Amino acid sequence: MSSTTLPAGLQVLQTLHEDWQTVGALVSEIGAFQLDGAGPQGDVDALVVRLCARLYALSGVEMELPYPLLADCPALDSGRTMHEQMVGDVHALLDAVVDDDHFDASIALVAQHARLLREFEYAEVYPRCACADVASIGERVCSRRSQLLDSFNTE
Repeated sequence: MSSTTLPAGLQVLQTLHEDWQTVGALVSEIGAFQLDGAGPQGDVDALVVRLCARLYALSGVEMELPYPLLADCPALDSGRTMHEQMVGDVHALLDAVVDDDHFDASIALVAQHARLLREFEYAEVYPRCACADVASIGERVCSRRSQLLDSFNTE
């Protein structure tokens, strides 16, 4: 079933799910370059920028839109902390690419924190979204996501 035939609330979750899939694919591609011995050059740089843009947009969208709908969820403080860490990791990874310093450690940290954040979102946030009025934010999620991705000018 394509996301265009889903109810609005499910489209929001499908969009976020697709973004997490893209993050996973980008991390895998970057990892493949690392296994081949390629450093952060050329294609890897472009993949890293796309990964950072996607994580930045995903984090911004999730914090700004679904989280406020779930204000009664005690786990959201942990989620907010994880999102703040992710944004810090993104900045450190971009710095590592520019300075060619600690790239391997930076990408490993981003990959680990992205995995933990994804697991948290799937376990704590998305199930609660089913009970919230997620459909009301559907259009704003897509619009804000586009704005954040455009700010990186990579998609």
